[in-house]
Amino acid sequence: MKLVNTSIRFNKVITSLLFSHSFIFITLVGNAIVIGFSVAFYYIERAANYDVHSVLDAIWWGFSTATTVGYGDIIPMTDAGKILGIVLMLIGTALFATYTALFAQTILEDEFFRMNKIPEDIGLEKHDFVAELKKHKEMIDKQIKHYESENK
Repeated sequence: MKLVNTSIRFNKVITSLLFSHSFIFITLVGNAIVIGFSVAFYYIERAANYDVHSVLDAIWWGFSTATTVGYGDIIPMTDAGKILGIVLMLIGTALFATYTALFAQTILEDEFFRMNKIPEDIGLEKHDFVAELKKHKEMIDKQIKHYESENK
């Protein structure tokens, strides 16, 4: 049963992440940046690079570069194309770091919300919850006395 509850909570977390304004904004802006760089790459490379036949080829290059997959099937030939690729790699790394941060934030917010619910909502009886709090208080009191005695 605990596995089912955990799975349901995880699905709720993922759903709230995917439909959050931040996730949608970053996805739209990130894709627009990659496509913009890809179009620029197409116009820079089309005359010098025989592997770039269409804008779709350039978009393929843009996404494989931004995701740092870099298959190597399309390689910039011009200096401007190489600089564009370097900048896109840095942007792609920052973009995925942002996704990671959003994911972590969503999980932490869910955990914080869950831990601040009343005891019955997280499966503890009130007396069990109070007993747990008392144990923690005793442990903290012991640690405080220990540190106070060391600092005298």
